[in-house]
Amino acid sequence: MIIDKQNHFNYGMQTITATAASTDIIDQGAAGVEYGPGSLFLVSRAGTAFTAAGAATLNIQLQTATDPAFTTPVTVYDSGAIAKTALTANTLVQQVDISALPLKRYIRVYYVVGTGPMTAGTIESFLTPDVKVS
Repeated sequence: MIIDKQNHFNYGMQTITATAASTDIIDQGAAGVEYGPGSLFLVSRAGTAFTAAGAATLNIQLQTATDPAFTTPVTVYDSGAIAKTALTANTLVQQVDISALPLKRYIRVYYVVGTGPMTAGTIESFLTPDVKVS
């Protein structure tokens, strides 16, 4: 798997206890970025296990916008509710092909905590042209 710092939505792990945007956004430039032929994947990995007093869930959304403030974000992908029990330490949470999605200049990940708050948990999300198959 090729991992590039500039294609990270939160370089390193981001603590998520409540709904939050990724710490970083990707600016594809005025004309957009040409990723080349093939697929582009959104990958998310849990670092430390997610915990909560109740049956909390996490949705991972990919959002896009024409401005870096995300004044009017558009959600182009939603993972659906992922149970906290699936968010264990050092776990691949998702790898999804996003190459056909209508991306605008700016893109970010938005983490939505349902039935929260979480009491602990870290995650990272990034784009890569290839994924580890295992």
